Amino acid sequence: MPARRNDAPAETFRATVREVAALLLTEPALLPEAIAQLVTALDLDAPDTGERLAELAALVADRPALAVTTAEAVRRRGYGQPEAPEHALAAARRLAAEDGLAPGLFAVALTTVGAQLGWPAAWREVLHGLRRHPRPDVRDAALAVFTDPA
Repeated sequence: MPARRNDAPAETFRATVREVAALLLTEPALLPEAIAQLVTALDLDAPDTGERLAELAALVADRPALAVTTAEAVRRRGYGQPEAPEHALAAARRLAAEDGLAPGLFAVALTTVGAQLGWPAAWREVLHGLRRHPRPDVRDAALAVFTDPA
């Protein structure tokens, strides 16, 4: 695993954003903004990525439209060269194993990382599993991801 740069300022920022999100979560009408803040605080290179995304999935479990927009935000967070893609892969596997809409969509969103890595076998396995997910919307989202650049 490559050496990580000093992430103290980034971690301080993420912690502050999570505190803001916690305050927003006290008002149900502010759930979308709280979710946006929590996505901003995500570090896909962190070992707790799966746990944090599972918490997000629980927050949007009964909000399918919000689950979709959150998954899109997670997908955008996946762009850039990951330093520790094994954490995003572990999170994708964890979320893909759940049968809910939000966890499945979040797992599909994480495949952005696999695409940037040239689709290693482990990432293709996750995507292929998502194409057989119990939720049709997750299957559709996974089928819309192409592994062949042609």
